[in-house]
Parts: sequence; structure tokens; C-alpha cells
Amino acid sequence: MLSYLRVAMEKRNSLIKKLDEFVWAYHLNRLTGGVLTSIGTIVGSALLFIALEQFSRFGTAGRTVIFWVLIGGSAAVLARWVLRPALDLLRLRKGLSYEEASAIIGTHFSEISDRLLNVLQLQRQLDSSSETDLSLLHASIDERTETLRAVPFKKAVNWEESTRLIRYAIPPVLVVVFLFSWRPEWVQGPAERILSHRQEFIPPPPF
Repeated sequence: MLSYLRVAMEKRNSLIKKLDEFVWAYHLNRLTGGVLTSIGTIVGSALLFIALEQFSRFGTAGRTVIFWVLIGGSAAVLARWVLRPALDLLRLRKGLSYEEASAIIGTHFSEISDRLLNVLQLQRQLDSSSETDLSLLHASIDERTETLRAVPFKKAVNWEESTRLIRYAIPPVLVVVFLFSWRPEWVQGPAERILSHRQEFIPPPPF
């Protein structure tokens, strides 16, 4: 009996390990998408404001507004799309629960449907049960666990959702690289004026 329980426990631990691997990959996927989203949003916004400053030559008040909008907006974007997924990945926040992970996996693998969630529910029932004869409950859990052992949970992570965001992150970066290669003063001048937003700059004489 002890040998049977030991084997059953190893199977369940293996199932939990696979769930942990899925949860880690899920949060890594979200972090990857968040980093790409942040790059596209922050670099694109910075380019927009640099272009406005280049052609409009705002005064100190206007450049101060631009500066703090960029700082505040960038902080909000990083907190939403990078910091939160990073905390989930490092398990410093609650993150995705096993039940939520089971629902996602069950949606991806229709052949197991709600079976994984049922195993977790039965295991919770087993842990909280005060009955002495739990052989039927053990047998039910083991039967369901055995059918789930070959299912590759991590394949339920949709990496396309994050990697397709590359198309939004790369163009602003390429524009910056192009401008620095062709006309670096178009970026450096406005950027310096925005960073030194409290300083007065004498506009160049008209042609």
C-alpha cells in the first residue's frame, strides 16, 4: 500500500511540475510580448515628440509638458507590460493559478477537456478529506493523472501572440537607426532640448 501511494504521489508531483513549467512559459510569453509592446510604444512616442519639437521649437512650457508626458507614459507602459509579467514570472505576484492554467490547457487540448481541472479538484478534496478509506478517490485521481502524463502542457502557450508584436517594435527602432546614420542632429538636437526642458534655447536664424 505504501509503495502504491509513493508511486501515485510521484505521478501527481510530475503533473504539478508540468503545470509549473506551463505557468512559467505562459508568463515568459507575456513578458516577451510586453517588452516588444513597450519598445514599440516608447520609441514610437519619443520619435513623435522629437519630430514635433524639431519642427515646432516649443518653449520651456511646451517642452516641460512633452518631457513629463514621455516620462509618465513610459513608466505606465513599463509597469503594465513589463513589470507585472516579470513579477508573475518571478512568482513575486500571485500570477496564473493552477486552475486558470488548467482551463487554458484544456481549451488548447480538446481531447483532455476538463480532465486536468478535475484532477486538481479531486486532489484538493483528498487533501481536505477526513475519511480513512480514500482508495476510490486515489484510484480516480491516478486514472486521470495517467491519461495526462503524455500531454505536452507547454505547447498550449501561444508564442505567436507575442512574437507577432515584433512587427510593431522593429519599425520605430529602424527609424532611429536610420536617422542617427543619416541626420543624427535631427534626433540629438530635439532630444537634448526636451531633456533640458527648463533651459531656454535660442532658435536658429531664419534662412
